[in-house]
Amino acid sequence: MIPGRPDLLIVGGLTLDRLADGSTVAGGSVLHAARAAAGAGRRVATITAAGPEPEARAAVAELISLGPCLASATAASIRFAIHHEGGARRLLLEGKGSMVRALDSQLSDLAPRAVLLAPVAGEVPVATVRASKVIPTRVAALQGWLRRLVAGDEARPMPLSELGDELTAALADLDALVVSDDDPERCGGQPTASARVAASRRRPAPVAGPHDGR
Repeated sequence: MIPGRPDLLIVGGLTLDRLADGSTVAGGSVLHAARAAAGAGRRVATITAAGPEPEARAAVAELISLGPCLASATAASIRFAIHHEGGARRLLLEGKGSMVRALDSQLSDLAPRAVLLAPVAGEVPVATVRASKVIPTRVAALQGWLRRLVAGDEARPMPLSELGDELTAALADLDALVVSDDDPERCGGQPTASARVAASRRRPAPVAGPHDGR
């Protein structure tokens, strides 16, 4: 861990990913982004939620080794089965896990220079997005909000109408959004909620894309 004020706070749930060979590994944007930022020499902090599974406990320990980590204990982690077919990745939701909540007081105490809000299964609520206003630079990776998720079913792109006005308004207030072309491609090129958020922005700011999700 590099001491000092965090350069980046990452908010999102840990996942347990079941691979085609039957093995299970910890994942989620919070873990992968923290590894990448720390590997680039940045000071990292994380806020996450994780279950009692051995892989999840090991992942929380890794996050703690990288920097300040607020990890809520939940009954179970978010669980996906991951399949690759024809070069495309398919996600099957096996368990949705719990929400990742953060108070503005917690965010103020961590005092990061920037925050990345990075859900994988819609687990970062609008209240957490709003609370992040105490952080100087705010960025959101949208893909985790743009998935229709039903336990036992493949994750599918979410219709525009389901993002909700409150979340749309909160996201439109951020400094930058990262969007993926994965969901629009699977919708046959039709726009998804990412376009609605980008169009609703009240001030000029970058909208970056594509990225490869988790």
